[in-house]
Amino acid sequence: DLGSSSSSSSRWPVCRRLPFANPQLPAMASRRPPAPRHVLTQAPRSGAEPEAPKSAKVKLWDLEADVPKWAPRAVVPAKGPSPVTAAVLELKSARGLRQLRNLLKSLCRKHGLKAQVRPLTFERWRFAAKWEEEEELAAASASASAPTEAKKRKKAPMHPVLPQGAPPSKAAAAELALELRRQGLRVEDAEATAAALAKESARLAAEILKEAHRAAS
Repeated sequence: DLGSSSSSSSRWPVCRRLPFANPQLPAMASRRPPAPRHVLTQAPRSGAEPEAPKSAKVKLWDLEADVPKWAPRAVVPAKGPSPVTAAVLELKSARGLRQLRNLLKSLCRKHGLKAQVRPLTFERWRFAAKWEEEEELAAASASASAPTEAKKRKKAPMHPVLPQGAPPSKAAAAELALELRRQGLRVEDAEATAAALAKESARLAAEILKEAHRAAS
C-alpha cells in the first residue's frame, strides 16, 4: 500500500479517487435520455393563414394574391409597370445575366481555355460597357451640334443592366479581350469571344425592352 507508512508517503504521492472512477458510471450516464428543450403543448396553430393541404404546391410568392392588411402597400409609380410586370422583367433580366455568364464560360472553353474563367471577369465587362454607353450618350446629348442619330438614341429606352451595344462599347470589349488573353486565350479567340458576348447581350436587352414596351402599351 502506497500510503501505509510515513516513509513511503514522503517518497510517493497518495493516490486519490477521481470522479467517475467506476468505468460503468460514464456508460450509465450516456444512456440517460436528453432533457426536453421545450414542452410539447399540442396546441392548435395560430397562424394568420389556414393550413394548406399536403398535396398543394408550395409557392415562393404569389403576386396576384390578396395583400394582407398588415403588409405595407407597394409604391407603384404613375407611369411605371404594374408590380407583376416589374417582377417578371426583373426575373428576365436576372436570367439574361445568367445566360451571358454561361455563354462566356462556354466560349472560353470552346476556344481551348482549360482553366476556369476568373471571378468578376463578366461583371467588370458589364459595368464598364454600361458606363461607356451612358457616358457617350451624355456627351452626345450635351453637344449642341449633336447629330440626329445620337438624339434618337438618347430618346430610345436603355436597359439598366444589360449592355445594348448602342453606341458600341469598344473600350469595354478591348479590356475584356485583354483580360481573356491574360487568362490564356489567343488574340483572335479573345476578340471573337468579346464580340459574341456583346452581340448576345444586345439581343437579350432588345428582347426585354420590347416586352416592357408591349406591357406598357
